[in-house]
Amino acid sequence: MTDELRVAADFPGLAHFVHFHRHDLRDLLHDLPTLGDGTQWWKLASIISCGTLAGAVIPELVKVFTSTESRHVREVVTSAEEGGASLGILSGFVAGNFSAYYLGLAMVFLMSVSYLFAGKASAD
Repeated sequence: MTDELRVAADFPGLAHFVHFHRHDLRDLLHDLPTLGDGTQWWKLASIISCGTLAGAVIPELVKVFTSTESRHVREVVTSAEEGGASLGILSGFVAGNFSAYYLGLAMVFLMSVSYLFAGKASAD
């Protein structure tokens, strides 16, 4: 069995969809650069890129605050060792608030950039 037939056998609905809508898909891809006023494609691509960037930045920010080698985690451990459980809990809350603050800033920034592109898209 060839690879083409194997794919069609694995995804029969997709094969039928592509077969019946291949001209629609071709027309959509052909018209994409002239979508709207001709600049809509880069605005949509910028909004999608902000989401992709968020997917890359947010895990790295989480790693900064939760990694066992991070300064924040070492401060929590040190405070718990020297000051007892209550100081360890409070230090953990402080580290968690720092993490939430910077994650929130990253999200607000990227969402604001996307909103600006969306505003440009609706204003044109």
